[in-house]
Amino acid sequence: MKEILYVQAGRTANAVGTHFFNTQEAYFTYEGEGDPLTRTEVSFRQSYINADVVYCPRVLIFDQKESFGNFAKTNLLDYSFADEAGGASSTLWYAPFLPIRRMYPIPIGRYHASLNHQFSAEVCDDDLIQDLVPEDSQNWSDYNLLYYDPHSVQSLPDGSSFSKTMNNWATGQEDFSRHAKNFDVMETSVRYFVEECDTLQGIQLMNDTSTFGSFMTAFLTSFRDEFPKLPSLTIPFMSSAIPGGVEPDDVLGLARLVIDAYYLRQISDLSSANVPILHLSTCPREISHGRGIHANPKNMYEMSAILSAHIETATLPLRLAHEQEDLSSFTSHLNWRGNTPFSTLRGMLPLRSGDSLDPVSDLSLPGSLNTDVFYARRDVSRGFSPSLIAAYDEWCTRLPLSEILVTRCHAPSYPLPSSFPTRIFAERPQKERTGLSGVGVFSSMSTSSATSQWFSSYAIALENIRENASAMGRVTEDILDADEYRELINSLWMYQDNYMDGSSTTGGAEDADDDI
Repeated sequence: MKEILYVQAGRTANAVGTHFFNTQEAYFTYEGEGDPLTRTEVSFRQSYINADVVYCPRVLIFDQKESFGNFAKTNLLDYSFADEAGGASSTLWYAPFLPIRRMYPIPIGRYHASLNHQFSAEVCDDDLIQDLVPEDSQNWSDYNLLYYDPHSVQSLPDGSSFSKTMNNWATGQEDFSRHAKNFDVMETSVRYFVEECDTLQGIQLMNDTSTFGSFMTAFLTSFRDEFPKLPSLTIPFMSSAIPGGVEPDDVLGLARLVIDAYYLRQISDLSSANVPILHLSTCPREISHGRGIHANPKNMYEMSAILSAHIETATLPLRLAHEQEDLSSFTSHLNWRGNTPFSTLRGMLPLRSGDSLDPVSDLSLPGSLNTDVFYARRDVSRGFSPSLIAAYDEWCTRLPLSEILVTRCHAPSYPLPSSFPTRIFAERPQKERTGLSGVGVFSSMSTSSATSQWFSSYAIALENIRENASAMGRVTEDILDADEYRELINSLWMYQDNYMDGSSTTGGAEDADDDI
């Protein structure tokens, strides 16, 4: 069945992951509704309660305890089937399969309460429901729609000890070692999900670098000890520190810059393919204030929905029912040169009939970097009308295509569950035959020479830090020693060389078009 194990760590990663799985639930089909678009078993696992079937995401969720909000009390399966209140079971609002009990009889937020009420009344006003998500929501559980297996929850202690992870590499690794030892993570939770798979195709990992970079390096190292050849796609959410954008006296910002670079260095050896994502504060303005969209760039709920739409769309071929794509072919295509394990994510949302594909925003690289040569590109379009397909074809003719491998996938509109903040769109999305609203999206993962400039900017920034005694003292004390620092800079320059046009390049171009 080629299942995927998902791993999420950190506030941004879990906010994006919440939208990611909420959207995948929208693909579930019911009896008489025709064939499903995706293979449910790729991302979801079956749970049985009193012979009833419930589907849960196959995911490990790492975060501080406070970030889970009421998640553990409202969204975990109760395998004991014991209701502490002694009352009737409460029903999952959308009930895609069968009713199940909640773990604890506690008050729930207005959003979830409204979902339960509207389900029972058999009405659903998505705009009304999503307005109940708090504007200042800091917890991704506020808009989570699904139930999860208890093994998914990897809750870490709150407090000053964990907060040091942002500035201290060793602290993050110690946090993982302590958590793995106390809860036997690899032998219980990881193996629990892996061993029930028929054919595990790999892992897809998303994490915040500033708080979980060293933590997830330790996790991936342990994972590789057990599964050395399993393909992996890692999507790190970078910190707000970007090369050239941190003041010399901002020691904390410079430390974050070093941690970002060091994490990239680690995952280059540990993960098959990696797609870094810019911090919300450094994303292109048109992502939140572009054509047909007006989102609050400081609102995690809205911005994580946008990022999730592009990540879910770009990886859709891994889950399509009639596709043979898997993580092995997916990551091998992006890194067919063998020395380019870092790719970028670009896209547009929303897209309507008559729109052009300019500009396609880069979610991975700062806007000042130019793309000269593409080495591989994976395009996925959602809900394209004939005019949009024509616009896409015209856009492709204007791209520099030297030595490129392109795959194209045209699929139905991106579904918008009630948890998606459709208020960010200038026009109300139209309802699809599924009953949900849908929107046009274009997302593309690619490997290009622009990444060469990105790594050189990191190398130059780290060389400048070496001349800053105050910042360098912080680095050698909390992150890595002088020899490791020198090796890191050398690695960054090596990555720059690997992505330069003409480096290790062979001929050939290939187009694969798949219309769904």
